[in-house]
Amino acid sequence: MYGIAIEVKFNAAVSRLVAALKQDDPRRVLDDTGTVQLLAALKPRTVRVIAADLEAWLSWWQGRARQASGALHESIPAYTKFLAGSGLSQKTIIRYRYSIRRVLAALGCPVDEQAMAYSFHNINGHSIVEIKRLTDPKVKPFGWDKIRKCVRWADPGNRREVTALAGMLVLYEAMAWSDQIFGHYSGGTWHVPPARRDDLKWTPNGGARLRLAPMKRGDTARYAALSPLVTEWIGRAHSFGESHDQSLLTGNWGYALLHHTWDRWEKGLISRSGMDAGKFTSASLRLGMVKDLEAAGFAVGEVLEQDGWAHRFPIRCLLHGESAGGARHMTLPHHKWIQSNRRNYLPSSPTGRKYVVSQMSLPGL
Repeated sequence: MYGIAIEVKFNAAVSRLVAALKQDDPRRVLDDTGTVQLLAALKPRTVRVIAADLEAWLSWWQGRARQASGALHESIPAYTKFLAGSGLSQKTIIRYRYSIRRVLAALGCPVDEQAMAYSFHNINGHSIVEIKRLTDPKVKPFGWDKIRKCVRWADPGNRREVTALAGMLVLYEAMAWSDQIFGHYSGGTWHVPPARRDDLKWTPNGGARLRLAPMKRGDTARYAALSPLVTEWIGRAHSFGESHDQSLLTGNWGYALLHHTWDRWEKGLISRSGMDAGKFTSASLRLGMVKDLEAAGFAVGEVLEQDGWAHRFPIRCLLHGESAGGARHMTLPHHKWIQSNRRNYLPSSPTGRKYVVSQMSLPGL
């Protein structure tokens, strides 16, 4: 669960927005509970980004555009034009608009999507839907075959490469979000604490169960089963030195390995292995396991039930390039076993991941 600093920034931005909306129209009725529910439904990084986007919009409006643009909630087309003139990418502009629209909707002050899409079409030559359809996926799946290539090139005596591989294997097999392993550190504060060594409970077969912290309010912790192969590499990483703060993975000085440091180490190894690291992120490993499960014959619905995906569209879109308007992802069947055992299902022993793990082997082990 994330720390108080992100929540404070989010609430401060919302309070500033509410004050501006009330100043425009004192009779406006706003939903006090909508933003509380929104905060509970978002991941920490998303909360931080939305808060920053709101502050940027409000500063622009109050500083330069208030007289020219009229009411705040009607200034979004003008703000879009300002952002486009600033040279920002289409994806970044879409993100700003999404942040603004989502908070306004939570406050009970929705913005007409058609009007927004029209202004964006005039500026960039494509509607929002067209951009989503034409833009390449930001993340490329990084599956087992690619992980094996990294192992072939890794130096077992190099702490950075061994630790990078340990993080890669944990993210892949647990299908974890990066913040659940590395935490989220920004501005001198841990907004999300990193995974700790005591989150790892060893099992008799040499594997382990890893506790993954919830990413949203109201969620419960998830337990991922790690194979002996993965715990072997975690042990190798631990052999280079003690952890001063008991973090699961540590950097050169024995303290928690930050995500951006791990990302730099991992991309260096990927490049040295002869692969393109340009579109690699921690989410590439999560998607890599999804793709490997699909190749093994498991339905997307089963994967979703096992590993905490909120809905199936991102998987279909990222892996197969399907548009938001397509209906194919809505017709995929759920696995019959999961349908009949939904209440008794234990996420610590996912059948799909176990099948893929049983096929895993690394050179030299």
